[in-house]
Amino acid sequence: MKKLFLSVLAIAAMATTANAQLWFGGSLGFSHDGGVIKTKEADTDKPSVNTFSFAPMVGFELSEKFSVGGKLDFTNESTKQTVGDTDTKRTKTTLGITPFARYTFVEFNKFGLLAEAGVPVEFSSSKHDNGSQTVKDDPETSIGLYVVPMLTYSLNDNFQLECGLNFLSFNAKHSVIKDKDDSNNKNITNSFDFGVNTRNVATVGFVTIGFIYKL
Repeated sequence: MKKLFLSVLAIAAMATTANAQLWFGGSLGFSHDGGVIKTKEADTDKPSVNTFSFAPMVGFELSEKFSVGGKLDFTNESTKQTVGDTDTKRTKTTLGITPFARYTFVEFNKFGLLAEAGVPVEFSSSKHDNGSQTVKDDPETSIGLYVVPMLTYSLNDNFQLECGLNFLSFNAKHSVIKDKDDSNNKNITNSFDFGVNTRNVATVGFVTIGFIYKL
């Protein structure tokens, strides 16, 4: 983690030295999910789930076609439920950092088509509270690789809309869950997917629209 953080700082220093254009983006969100199941016998509360996420992003435009940057991802998810007379709570915290690079292939007037490639690294920890007893879960570490095309539209010199074309993507991930009591015991998962879907291009779930701000 320390080496990765220093690498991102080195990229930022080189970009600043090269008089690169700086731009910002990211996300901030909070969600709540819960409810109740009603029957003739009794009412049962559904699990109450609160999720907070914060993911700032900074980039450096080294040239008209090439830029580099990094994303910081923080997510905290809390799930509460009452089972009988016992209150249970599960809390999961995830911290990640993603260095990335972008290359613009085509520009036409205000439109552009680029590809973003990134290497996300995440560290997750969680714990369960059963009444007065707290149990820590095994920590998880993962590293991945993704490539996704994006369509851009420049509103002006500062604001640029971005549309992630998720119907065409490449993703690979390697995750390790270590036994908290014995580090020699590991649960390793490797995943890979490549998707091309031309039948649902207009489906909302396949297209994500956001924006960045350029200084």
